[in-house]
Amino acid sequence: MFTKPLNYVISKKSFEDAYEYISKKSFGLDEVDFVTFEKDFSKNIDSLMQRVLTGLYSPEPLKKIEIDKEGSNKKRPIALSSIKDKLVQKVLYENLNPYFDKLFSNASYAYRPDKSTLKAINRTTEYINQKNLIILKTDIENYFETIDHELLLKLLSQNIKDKSIVRLLSLFMQVGGFKKQNYEDHLYGVHQGDILSPLLSNIYLNEMDKFLEKKEIKFVRYADDFILFFKGKGEAYTELKELKKFLKSIKLKLNYDKTKVVHVGDGFSFLGVDFKGRNREVQDERLEKSLVKLESFSKTRLSFMQFVKDINTYIRSLKNYYLKILTPNSLQYIALQEALKKTLAHKVFLSKKSKDIKTKKEFHILLEQVKLRFMFDDEQVQAEINHIIALGYEKYLADKSYKDTSTKIAKKKNKYAKKFANDSTLHIAQAGLMLGVSKNKLVLKKYGKVVSSFPINKITRVVFEGKGFSLSSDVIKKCADNSISIDFINRDALSYASLITYKSSMSQIVNKQAKLLNTPTHLELAKAFIRGKAKNQVNYLKYLNKGHL
Repeated sequence: MFTKPLNYVISKKSFEDAYEYISKKSFGLDEVDFVTFEKDFSKNIDSLMQRVLTGLYSPEPLKKIEIDKEGSNKKRPIALSSIKDKLVQKVLYENLNPYFDKLFSNASYAYRPDKSTLKAINRTTEYINQKNLIILKTDIENYFETIDHELLLKLLSQNIKDKSIVRLLSLFMQVGGFKKQNYEDHLYGVHQGDILSPLLSNIYLNEMDKFLEKKEIKFVRYADDFILFFKGKGEAYTELKELKKFLKSIKLKLNYDKTKVVHVGDGFSFLGVDFKGRNREVQDERLEKSLVKLESFSKTRLSFMQFVKDINTYIRSLKNYYLKILTPNSLQYIALQEALKKTLAHKVFLSKKSKDIKTKKEFHILLEQVKLRFMFDDEQVQAEINHIIALGYEKYLADKSYKDTSTKIAKKKNKYAKKFANDSTLHIAQAGLMLGVSKNKLVLKKYGKVVSSFPINKITRVVFEGKGFSLSSDVIKKCADNSISIDFINRDALSYASLITYKSSMSQIVNKQAKLLNTPTHLELAKAFIRGKAKNQVNYLKYLNKGHL
């Protein structure tokens, strides 16, 4: 039994120690943040301690929010406590957890010291290797929201001598919260997001663990997600019935949709890992997230040194989980290796492109600080570094070559764009010139002598600027036949007249346009005209001087 009295558990030192472990970012409905709380830290602690010890303390209502539940479209409810409530919970947790943890089953792996998801996965593999080939895979339906308060308080009272501690725990279990502006009572369950909730949930479900152990059933449990191991299917279905009966006695039930009995050879999933026979792989969605995360490191603008520090932190996390699940020759392990090399090579490319790092020797020194030995054999590392640098340089040279090629293509494009612009518009701005026709050409004459000629099939527009020039009626007829417009502008480039072919549908268009006046469409039509005219004018002005004669 836990025999420490409340006045031993609650002390100024215990609050000061707890404060170091509380998140500095969040705050509850009282809106007291850490900056405010720290201004009068000693006074706030003394007041909080006094209220707890005299029985005057009660927690603030919780701020209730919802977050996306991983792997589904459902939402997970989360409760946010005030700073002072977090401190009281943390102090209780630090004192109670060591006592209760000794009572917990060795098959329970969630929220416990020296236990982890990886260890649960390894124990699962161990049981399979012992030829326990029939798996009962299940979880508790809506577990955290259905824990019975009365039964939980009974379990706490059986193990905690000072009932004032039990009463304090009951306050945290029963306090309700506001979801937006609506207050919701809390009659069942423990609040997800509370510091005490993992401990309380393990205390409650430890009753099921003891039931399974008494029946000598091999199992692995992580929170409310667990699997049972059997030699035959008949035994599995028999024990499934017994398990349902027991859970009913503690007011819980299995999640029907997630309960199934399978042979290991048919495969099953547990804690993000797919098991099939003696093989195990990380679920594709989770692996994909890791591959995307690796790729994201090279897209930051961090210095190469900071990049190395950040990616080393992530490589360590891979080493401590995925790399211990996967075998080095598996496709998923190789995919992680390739993603890492691709990310490092891209960072080499970016650093070379920006000229932050100029030599292969510098890159080699920096890449030697990456924890490649966590993912590659020692004898491979130097070869992989050289390969990464080669890939980065190859990308840099390809990018440079592409840009050079693009520039050359652009020059050619501009050259011919200018040529076509010059050829298609005949701009006449010199006084004394006369425009006439000779066969399939427009000809410019000065004092009766031809000075220039232009193939009609290459001309789309004739522009006369200023005054002092002339044109024949044959020119007007030829331009009309070939849909060539003739425009007249003054020296300020302002249009004052235009000749348009009789074949043009302009008159019909004008009629249709007139019908659009005073309708919602006329504004859109005007905008389209402006955009088109502006674009044409810009293109024309770019080469205006080239066509002057």
